[in-house]
Amino acid sequence: MDAQEKKNLQKLLLSDDPANVLLAVHLLYSYTLDEDLWAVLLYIRLSNAYDKTLTQELWRLIVNKMPAKKVEKNLHFQIRFQHASANHELTMLTTFHQTIPLNLQLCIELLLGNAVPEPSPVKLIEYANFCLEHNLAPQNIPSFQNCVYLRLYNQYHHSVYAHSLDGLTVFTNLKELTINKSVKLYLPDQLDQLKYLETLYLNNCSIDEFPKVISRITSLKKLQVYHCALPNIDENISNLVNLEELRIASARLTQLPVSLGKLPAIKYLEVSGALLTTLPNILGQCFSLDQLNVANNEIRALPDSLGQLTQLKTLDVSNNLLNRLPNSMTACKLLTVLHIKNNQIKTLPADIGKLAHLTSFNVEHNQLGSLPESIAEISTLGNLFLNNNYLTSLPKQLGQLSCLTMLYVNNNQLTQLPESMVRLVNLRYLLLKRNKLRMLPKNIGQWRNLEVINLNHNQFDHIPETLFDLPKLQGVNIRNNRVAFIPSNVGKATNLRNLNVSENCIRVLPASIGKLGTHLASLHLAKNQLTQVPEEIGNLLHLVTLDLSHNQLTELPTSITQLENLQELYLNNNQLKALPAALSRLKNLRVLKVDHNQLKELSKGLDQLPFLKILTAAHNQLETLPVNFTRSSQLHQLVLSHNQLNVLPSDMGDLNNLVLLDLQGNVLTDLPESLKQCRKLKKLLLNDNQLKSIKVEGWQELQYLALKNNQIAVLPENLHQLIGLRTLYLNNNPITAIGKKSLQKLFRKHTNVLV
Repeated sequence: MDAQEKKNLQKLLLSDDPANVLLAVHLLYSYTLDEDLWAVLLYIRLSNAYDKTLTQELWRLIVNKMPAKKVEKNLHFQIRFQHASANHELTMLTTFHQTIPLNLQLCIELLLGNAVPEPSPVKLIEYANFCLEHNLAPQNIPSFQNCVYLRLYNQYHHSVYAHSLDGLTVFTNLKELTINKSVKLYLPDQLDQLKYLETLYLNNCSIDEFPKVISRITSLKKLQVYHCALPNIDENISNLVNLEELRIASARLTQLPVSLGKLPAIKYLEVSGALLTTLPNILGQCFSLDQLNVANNEIRALPDSLGQLTQLKTLDVSNNLLNRLPNSMTACKLLTVLHIKNNQIKTLPADIGKLAHLTSFNVEHNQLGSLPESIAEISTLGNLFLNNNYLTSLPKQLGQLSCLTMLYVNNNQLTQLPESMVRLVNLRYLLLKRNKLRMLPKNIGQWRNLEVINLNHNQFDHIPETLFDLPKLQGVNIRNNRVAFIPSNVGKATNLRNLNVSENCIRVLPASIGKLGTHLASLHLAKNQLTQVPEEIGNLLHLVTLDLSHNQLTELPTSITQLENLQELYLNNNQLKALPAALSRLKNLRVLKVDHNQLKELSKGLDQLPFLKILTAAHNQLETLPVNFTRSSQLHQLVLSHNQLNVLPSDMGDLNNLVLLDLQGNVLTDLPESLKQCRKLKKLLLNDNQLKSIKVEGWQELQYLALKNNQIAVLPENLHQLIGLRTLYLNNNPITAIGKKSLQKLFRKHTNVLV
C-alpha cells in the first residue's frame, strides 16, 4: 500500500464511528500490515472502546495476520484482553512485539493519549518504566511531557514499588512530585534531570538514609519528608540554593548538619517530632527564615544566634526541655507567633515587650511564677495562653493589651485580677478555671465583646450582675464555686447558649431564667440546693441538655414537658416521687436519668419517645414497669437496679436493641423467655436477686454476666455457647450441679473468664 492508502486506513481505524472502524478492519484483510498499522490495531483492541461484534472482528483480523506458528501461542491473550490492567497491557505488548512488527512508541502514545479517564499516576509510571526498558523515546510522548503534577499514593497496594521508580525521570516537565507510603523508597540517581521540579513530598515512606540525589535537584523550592523515620540530612543539602521550605516531621534525627545554615533562600524550616537535643549556631545565618518549627524534640537550649533571624515571624519550640529563652530572642522584632508550651521555662526575658508585632503567645504547661511587666507593652497581642503554670498574679497593666481577644489562665494560682483588665474591650474568651479567685474586677461591663467566660473551680461567692448585661455573652461556666444565687437579671443575656452553675450553693432559680429561651441550649444546675424549679423553665424552647441532678427537688413543674427540643434530662439524686404525666411530649429525648429518687412508677408514655436510648432509674421504689414499656425498642441502655421488681414483662425481648441491662438488687425469681431475643446484649447484671435458674440462649454478643447472690443451683449445660463472654460472676449461689463439660469448654475458649 502507498502512503496515502495507509493514512486513510489509519484515519478510519481511529474514527469515532464504529462503522468506519469495521470498514477499515475488512479492508485490511487485503493488505500486509506494517508496524504502524499493528500499533493502531492493538491500541483499538486494548482500549475496549467498541461492542462485542466489532471486538470479535478485530480479533479475527489480528489472528489472520499473525504468523501461522505464532497464532496458537498468543490465542490465550484473547481472554485477558477483555479487562486488561496496565500491567497486562504491557505484558501483551511485549509478547506481540516479539511476534509481529510493532511500533511500540506509537501504540503507547495512542493508549496514553486517548485514555478515558486520564491514566492514573501509577499507570503512567508503569508505562514510563516500559519505555526505558525498551529504549523508546518518552520525550516524544505527550502524556509524559504534559505531566506537571504526579502524586503516587498507597504504594503498598499498587504494582509500582520502590525499585521501579526509575520511570520518574521521563517526566521532564514535572514541577511537583508526591510519593506516599512507599516500601523501601529508592529515588533514581537520574532524578536530578528533572530541571523544573520545585516541590517534592515524601510521606510515610521507608527511608534508610537521606536520598543524596535530592541534594542535586537544585530547582527544588519545597521539600517535605513526613513520617519516614529519616535518620539524617545530607551535608550537601546546601546545594539547594532555591530551597524555600524544608519540612521534616516524625524523624530519627539527632542533629542537624551545619550546612543547613547555608541555605540562602530558606524561609520555612520544620524539624518536628525528632530527637534533636540542640540546634546549630549557624542556623542564625538563615537570614530569610520567617518560620521555624522544632516542636516535639528534646532540645534543652536555643542558640543565642536565634536573635539574628530578624525576619522570623513564627517560632514553635513546644514540647521540648527548655528552661529559658535566650535574651537575644527579643531582637526578632517581626515575630508574630511564639509557641513555647510544654517546656520547663521558669522565667521570660524581662524585655519581652520588644516583640512589638506579636499576635499569639502560647506558654502553657511551663513553670512560670510570674510574667514580666513589659508583656503589657505588646499592643498587637491577640491571643495569650498561660494555662498550667504557677502564676499567682498578672501584670498590673495587662489592660494595655487592647487587641487581646483570648486570655487563657486556667490551672494557676491566681488570687485576684488586675483592675486594668476591664480595659480589654476586645476580649472574647476569658478562661480562668482552677485558680483561687474570689471576685472579678469592677466595671466588667466594658467587656462588650465577651462571648465565653469560664470561672469553674475557684472561690467565687457571687456572680456580678453586670456579667449578664454583656450583649454578646454566649457561655458562662461557674461550676464548683460558692455561689449562693443567680442574679435576677440573668434574663438579659439573651444570646446565652450555655450556662453551668453546678456544684454551688444555689437554693432558688430566678423566674427570669425563662427569658433565655431564644438561644439557651445547655443548662447545668447539678449539685446545688434547689428545692423547686420555676414554671418559666418551660420557656427555654431551644434547650437540649438540662441537668438538675443532685438537688432536693420533690416535684417538677408541668411546664418542663414543653421542652420539645430536649435531648438529655438528668434528674437523678433528688427526692422526686413522680414524673410529669406528659413526659411523652419530649419527642427528642435521648437520655433520661432518674436514679436515686423515690419513684414508685415510671411515666406511662416512655414508649412514645422514639429516640430514647438511655434510661436509668436505679435506687427507686419501682415494683412494676408501665404498660407498653417494651415498645421502647430503641433503648440501648436500661438500668433498673436496686428497686423492688419481682417480675418483668413477658415481652421484655421486644427491647431487642439493648446493649446493657442492669437489674441488680431486685426480687426477681425468673426471667422472661423472650429475653433471648435481646441478641445485642453485651452486659447483663443480675446480682442480688432470687433467681433459681438462668437460660442463656441467643446472647452471642454477651461479654459480661453477673449472677452473684442468687439461688441458682444448676448451671446450664450450654453455657459455653456464650462465645463472646469474657467475665462471669457466680459468687454466693447454692450451686450443686455444674455442667463440667460446659465450663471446661468455656475456660478453654475464654481463658480470662473470672468466676
